[in-house]
Amino acid sequence: MMKSTFEKIELDSSRFWCLHVADEAERQALSGEIFHHYKLERVSCIIAQPASLDSVRRRLFRQPTVIEWLTQNADISADDAAAIIGGLPVHVLPLLSYNAGNPRAFLGLAAAIAKKPDVIVYSTSGMDLCGILLMHNYAPAHYPDGCLIHVSPQLIGDGPHCANDAQCVTIQFRGQTS
Repeated sequence: MMKSTFEKIELDSSRFWCLHVADEAERQALSGEIFHHYKLERVSCIIAQPASLDSVRRRLFRQPTVIEWLTQNADISADDAAAIIGGLPVHVLPLLSYNAGNPRAFLGLAAAIAKKPDVIVYSTSGMDLCGILLMHNYAPAHYPDGCLIHVSPQLIGDGPHCANDAQCVTIQFRGQTS
């Protein structure tokens, strides 16, 4: 089992963290570890997941819309979902299945933000560089009062692309933090 050293980092509220790991498996492991850490501390924490289709049988009979998906996954009204979708910095197509990585990642983060947890863990895996930069601007602007934790193995071009306000930390599962 992978063991991280993220406990050494003070993940306090109203902070924005960018945690870099070696690969996708470590990203998933660290995200889960952070979630369980906060659960034990009785702090509300959500791992934002990209929007996805939930049931094969349901998809065969009727394609869910993005408004339906956000309404169901954020526990909000259809009007609120439409307003949130209209405010996203990426174009979102009406049917969920028609959307690629960037819109689905934004929908997942928007659903997490709407639930107002103390901590949101999110990733930009599967997003292009434009989407990553937009996500890093959107996240703190729409979730200013909680703790945001971006966990990513992504290196594009000359290195990691982190939000300007984020505290960057590299996590090595079999080593130290830096």
